[in-house]
Amino acid sequence: MKNIIQKIEKNDTKLTALFAVAILMFIGLACHFNVGTESNTTSEKNTVSEKSDTVKKDTDDDKADVPSDSELQSLVKASTSDFADAVEEEDFSDFLKTTSGDFQAQYTGEQLKDAFSTFIQKKNVIVPLLKKTSNTKANFSSQPRIRMENNIPVLDTSGTFQTEPYPVNFDISYELEGSDWKLLKIKYKM
Repeated sequence: MKNIIQKIEKNDTKLTALFAVAILMFIGLACHFNVGTESNTTSEKNTVSEKSDTVKKDTDDDKADVPSDSELQSLVKASTSDFADAVEEEDFSDFLKTTSGDFQAQYTGEQLKDAFSTFIQKKNVIVPLLKKTSNTKANFSSQPRIRMENNIPVLDTSGTFQTEPYPVNFDISYELEGSDWKLLKIKYKM
């Protein structure tokens, strides 16, 4: 990370400032976009099914399974693509439609636009990097897991897209609504 910053400082002071602002924005948004509180269940065990690549989360009532790797890849890539489109268009109304009811109850499109104004101002740098993720495999830094929040399954994912010139780190949570995972929290760090 230090080498990347030194290379940026040598090449472009404006890009250095963008990088610093982006890091601060990501740190602030990590706290800002946590919806609800996390609760721990005491009877959780992860088991891998031998017949598929689905990881099952055993809880008292077996409410949800962690999606397969291919489903997880599709999920985080779709969320990142939708987010990139919203930043590029400077309009989060369509993006908001892809999120969970809890997220929509908490934030409006205008609030998201204000929260991500730095991304919009620097979209010429940020959007191309986010769009590269659609052709890059997400490397999960920890095993995606399901936790219960207010009796609702929440899928937590975090990892990195090894894009060039900078990797895109993500921390994304989804809430199970019916049979669909809907965005609950999103954070990117580059």
